[in-house]
Amino acid sequence: MKANIISQNQVFSFEDFLSITLPGLKEQFSVLPYHTPLIASLGQGKIRVKDKNKEKFFNIKRGVLEVSDKKVDILADLEA
Repeated sequence: MKANIISQNQVFSFEDFLSITLPGLKEQFSVLPYHTPLIASLGQGKIRVKDKNKEKFFNIKRGVLEVSDKKVDILADLEA
């Protein structure tokens, strides 16, 4: 399953992620491969993408998440 983090200046793509942890408006939540379709608003905090070999972190101010059948798209206002 593919995941994309899309900001104004960059796109980060991940193939075969294990989990993505996101800052919701009230609390953190995680998305796993083949998660139920979902649209959610994101608050300020860290996105953590975990794959087989490493973890990658992104600081965001706010964003929107869409989980569909075959991919995860995150539109995010990334902090510098």
